[in-house]
Amino acid sequence: MRPAPRVIRAFATVVVAGLVALTGSGAMAVTSPPGERVIAGLSIQVAGDVPASASSQTLYGVTIEAISTLNPVSNVTVSLSVTNAPFPDMASLAAFVDSPAATTVRQLSNVPFTDGTPSGGQLRAGVRNTTTLMVPAGGFGLPADAPGVYGVVIQLAVDGETVWTRASPLTWQPAALPQLTVTAVATIAGAESRVAGLLTAAADPRVDLLVDPTALTDEQRLSLEGREVYALPSANVDVTSAAHAETPGLIEAAVKRTHEVSSLKWIAVAAATDASTVGAATKEGATAVLVDARWADVAAPEGGGAYDAGVIDNSPTVPIVVADGPLSSLLASRSPADSTTTAWVVAQAAFEASAGAGSVVVAPGDAWGVEGTRPSRALGALLDAPFVTSRPLSDVLSAPDRKSIELPQTAVKPNDATPDDVVGAVSALTRLDDLTKATTTYSKVIADAKRGVLESLSLSNRADPPYRAEQTTAARETANTVLASVSVTSGSRLLLVSSSGSVPITVSNSLDVPVTVRLTVTSLSPILRTKEQPTVTIEANSDTTVKVPVSAISSGDVDVSVALRTESGATLAVAETLRVRVRAAWGNLTTGVFTVGLLVLLIAGLVRTIRRGRKDTRLRPTTDTPVAGASDEDA
Repeated sequence: MRPAPRVIRAFATVVVAGLVALTGSGAMAVTSPPGERVIAGLSIQVAGDVPASASSQTLYGVTIEAISTLNPVSNVTVSLSVTNAPFPDMASLAAFVDSPAATTVRQLSNVPFTDGTPSGGQLRAGVRNTTTLMVPAGGFGLPADAPGVYGVVIQLAVDGETVWTRASPLTWQPAALPQLTVTAVATIAGAESRVAGLLTAAADPRVDLLVDPTALTDEQRLSLEGREVYALPSANVDVTSAAHAETPGLIEAAVKRTHEVSSLKWIAVAAATDASTVGAATKEGATAVLVDARWADVAAPEGGGAYDAGVIDNSPTVPIVVADGPLSSLLASRSPADSTTTAWVVAQAAFEASAGAGSVVVAPGDAWGVEGTRPSRALGALLDAPFVTSRPLSDVLSAPDRKSIELPQTAVKPNDATPDDVVGAVSALTRLDDLTKATTTYSKVIADAKRGVLESLSLSNRADPPYRAEQTTAARETANTVLASVSVTSGSRLLLVSSSGSVPITVSNSLDVPVTVRLTVTSLSPILRTKEQPTVTIEANSDTTVKVPVSAISSGDVDVSVALRTESGATLAVAETLRVRVRAAWGNLTTGVFTVGLLVLLIAGLVRTIRRGRKDTRLRPTTDTPVAGASDEDA
């Protein structure tokens, strides 16, 4: 375990996360602290980032931007001050930022706001002006041989009254701090726009990536060549909830989908450090387990690196990496638009370096707030700090001197998904997989339903159980609707009027692709027997009537069970019971009547033919009688 001060700083990070409004943001609108003068229409902000560090050999400068939208403002000055002593930890620094006036500071600069005139100090209405406060090398007057984290205070005053204050950390003489080895790991998962923004924020090649390959485009996958990249299970499912529910099938299903599009080694991001989670990840072939800083229940090993949990269920476990809580949480929670975010991150790293951390893994996780249009400035500032050395995750995982750790069997957490939800998700995914086997081509409808089920139990949803419950219900309903897309739509009563014939059964397919199904018709009475189980292909969004050959021994009402299955036998639609009215005697009677009728007609025809033949053989008198002695000419 780490020393007690590290625990204190972890709690302090939560305090710092709530100070965004006080430490500055990119927005121009400003809410003045109590006691400061308020001028309507006056907006002030820091242009760019407040410098994170300074030394006795470097120039320090910060630019202030102001605009008065309503009225001109006169006698405007800006000042820069620094604390007299460094802060011992993050908690005291956060207290300073919360109330700068309570800490003794030394003013270094106080000048009129630049307005383009020789005297300055004027803000014309509607005109945006900037002023840069500069501190020359050595101008801070701080000891050159003693590094530390100080505080700077920037203020804007009108007529000598403060109307705006911004306090920020300042890491002094960073090159003299103890070295800190940082392994930066970014999680790339979520919706399409979110993935694109995260990839941009983590563009620095020193940042290793955990990606959900099923959420990336082909182009995005190709862009990762040359980077150290590991896969996540599809949708970055909550591995810990699956393990605690004793339903590893959810992990298996998510990993299967990842491997369908990627051959990368995969890492499980866990929400608990226990044997059930680590064991489940190990059995499914994970390369390592990374414990998310939000739910880490153990500190990282002294000096950094990974843990070794020994053997679980007769299998040697994979390395266990615990993300550094304070740095990871700070990076994830601070707004990228905040002008002081880079200063906060570097200050936290300085505190940890001074405390002898040695090596840390910084992983903001899927809660990382990013701009999405450029690489993360805070992460870049951290890795560029003179006391920081970057280390790839592969080195952490392959290090031979992993510290042993004894894990509890199961550390149940309040935010675990319910076992019913996990089991229900696995059931829905299994049935959707069976439906996929019946299709002839890729179905977006089925793929989206699978994705929805996995996303409802993603690690990101763990942070909001009520929302997760809503999403889980909605995903299951969607899956059931898709599963019902292929169904029997015949009426519940059918009629068979002979001892042998076909029963017509109508099957409907409302999917976006054709499906091939086998009808399994089972008679529930011995008086009716089915002769075969026909297989038929049904086009997308259409119905097909299938004739099932049957034979009847006698008449009666017979219940038959009709199920739709894949060609391999997996059930697609649960069996429905139809009633067939068998009237075999009707068919025999009809056939007999028809046969008798034919015989009667045949006999009648023969009799008539015979009678006609007799009449044709008799001599008949001619109609013209010739006269003796007459000739043609006489006529």
